[in-house]
Amino acid sequence: MADALEKELDVTVVVENKPGASGQLAADHVKRQPADGNTLMVLASTSTLRVVPDGILMPIGRISRFDFIFAVHPSTQVHTLDEYIERVHAGLVAGDYTTPGAGSVPHLALEQLAYEVARKRGYASRLPLLHIPYQGTAQAVQGIIGGHVPAGMFGLTEMRSALAMGLKPIFIGSATRSSIEELKNVPTLIELGYDIDTSGWHALYVHKDVDASLKAKLHAAVERAARTIPQSLKDLGFIGDASSPEKMWMIHNRDFERWMAVAHRIGVQP
Repeated sequence: MADALEKELDVTVVVENKPGASGQLAADHVKRQPADGNTLMVLASTSTLRVVPDGILMPIGRISRFDFIFAVHPSTQVHTLDEYIERVHAGLVAGDYTTPGAGSVPHLALEQLAYEVARKRGYASRLPLLHIPYQGTAQAVQGIIGGHVPAGMFGLTEMRSALAMGLKPIFIGSATRSSIEELKNVPTLIELGYDIDTSGWHALYVHKDVDASLKAKLHAAVERAARTIPQSLKDLGFIGDASSPEKMWMIHNRDFERWMAVAHRIGVQP
């Protein structure tokens, strides 16, 4: 994104990391800056529930999208979602799973799946899935590779090493199948009959009061970034996909409302 901005605006761009509270600290920092367009934010869908769409920061457009993958350890002897559901329901496989964190989109999606499975199959209660949190994503992925947790759901960037070690991908959380060669035959949850879409995204945001002409130039930079996304990022599962500010605002609001409703229902603090 920085490279695209420099070419489009003929300025020097400094990337400053503001970690903390899943993106909320960075968003609060940008909100406090003058609305001159000199301070921008790249927001990821993983921060959807922490960065409330309150209208102070507005999207310039989506830059890229990515997929979340649900995979199981080979010891489960599971190859399809139906097999996973049946073995977990019968108590043959533990329903333990891990994700990037409590309240993350994969966590909430799998909790939603547990309820949807019960409704669809007529079970007396939700599928007995149990979220196992780790201190960090790297430790969580190692937990799956080592068989300490039989299943997990992460982006391809985090999951690639686990897949190389033999984990079996069961489904993709996005609306369409992955364009990555090794995942092209992995079905989506929607294909499997569950209306759950966890499509990940990255988008550029600015203060709402930034001048309209500058917003237009920034959107041109977003389009450039989406068109020229480097192969190294494509190999990690990121797909350049620009959108209008209006469409990105709709996506953010939709995801916020969808996942916040699940969080409230299961009593999780996002």
